[in-house]
Amino acid sequence: MIALLVRRMLLDRPRRTAILLLGFGIAVGVMITLLSIGSAILEQARDKDLVGGGDVVLLPEGVDVEVLKIGGATGMFYTVDQAPSVFRQMLSGPRFAPRLASVAAPVWPGEPPAPPLAAASPVLANKVLYLRKAGSAAAPRRVVATGLVPSLDRAVSNVNMAWEDSPADRLWMEPPVDSLYHQLDRFHRPPAGTRDADRWAEWLYFNFADPKTGRDVFLSYIVAGVGDSIRAQPLLQITRGALPPARFAGAIPLHPGDVAYDRLDLRFGSGTHARFEHGAWRLALDYDTPAGHVRAAFIVEPVRDLLQPPFLIQESDRFVSGYVVPAIRARANGWIEAGGERLVLQDVPAYHDHNWGTWRDVHWDWGTAATWDYGLFYGRVLHPELRPGRAGAGLFVVLAAARTAGTRGGFLALFRPSDIYYEWKDAPPALPGSPDRIPRSLTMRSDSLAITAQVDDVLASQAGGALDAGVLLQGRARFDVASRAGGRPVQFTARGFAETFVRGRTARP
Repeated sequence: MIALLVRRMLLDRPRRTAILLLGFGIAVGVMITLLSIGSAILEQARDKDLVGGGDVVLLPEGVDVEVLKIGGATGMFYTVDQAPSVFRQMLSGPRFAPRLASVAAPVWPGEPPAPPLAAASPVLANKVLYLRKAGSAAAPRRVVATGLVPSLDRAVSNVNMAWEDSPADRLWMEPPVDSLYHQLDRFHRPPAGTRDADRWAEWLYFNFADPKTGRDVFLSYIVAGVGDSIRAQPLLQITRGALPPARFAGAIPLHPGDVAYDRLDLRFGSGTHARFEHGAWRLALDYDTPAGHVRAAFIVEPVRDLLQPPFLIQESDRFVSGYVVPAIRARANGWIEAGGERLVLQDVPAYHDHNWGTWRDVHWDWGTAATWDYGLFYGRVLHPELRPGRAGAGLFVVLAAARTAGTRGGFLALFRPSDIYYEWKDAPPALPGSPDRIPRSLTMRSDSLAITAQVDDVLASQAGGALDAGVLLQGRARFDVASRAGGRPVQFTARGFAETFVRGRTARP
């Protein structure tokens, strides 16, 4: 039957049949060519004698081996986002560096056993550049270039190239402390076309826990608004045991140049500033509030590698939310004079993060706990106009390890618990904002993580200004953390902090 149909097709429609066969042949030929090119690319990636070669090729999210095999628009001009942090915090950090050094590379037929993986090298491959001789009026020439770090490429490919690392290469691999933290902690301008730009806010947040006095200090340098409406709102809160916390909120006009966008250099008036200099944050307060004058000075030193690089939880014209944790754990020294009282902090543990975005009707859950060896923080951002799961990254928990002698610290694990489970109790009537309840404890669990936190003290504040009209609860808690990262257990108990939002007693449902 098939032979009869083919014979009749050839006899009755010879020209149409010939065109069909020609098109089919061209399609098969193109597919064979693409498969051959993809196979060659993969072979080159395995060849350590070629630029960019290695035993493992790390691709950005969304690009897979099939793209290399058959081509596609998604494989064009891709780069690894936050590549310096991926190299320093992950591939060279405590989670993967020991595993890379102990994993045997694949052995191909006819080849001798390969040594273990021991190095990581970044490569910018096939980037378009335009060159023109200095002083020449000729049109620039289009070239395709590949960039790499010579010392790292030698470690991966064993090719003894004549080039040596430039200062920029060394800065990429291990930047000076001040350069790194200026990059992490700089302020941001609202993206063009951002809706609700009048709700743009960005702030530095620090907290300090004094084990000698039991006092907690919460400090925020808040910059709210854009253009002519930009304003500074320093906020200092100090716990006072059984008494309500002392709260000192200021309002200071800002002038051009008071906020730097290429480094951390923030000036609120003549005496209030935040800078990073000589390996530490240098903080000063000097402003008036309805509760009294505030004066303070702090030096805050970060624990190296206990940090989270900047990332965008959400970016759209409707909602922007950026977050960075320059210090999951830090060491602070300083003093405060406020409300007729002087408080001295000597070598106390501290924490610092930095937020920016459009904060209209936004709630969040957040918390942190750390020792001098490990640091943990969790968070999620909730936006009422966006469906849960779309408004940012959902709930996440990040675990990091500090640097030790001869070993770089950094990322250990990312966990995604399904939810935060609070146990609630009635709120005392004297809390600001009149919250309807406060947390007694919270728990989070996933396959390799169990967190339990008992909340001791809670501060409440009525959110306003750039934030919505919920009641923000800031609690001090005792965290018990049990996890498994990189095949080994990580357990610790530490003091920490947790935040969430609740409704006030007078709020509408």
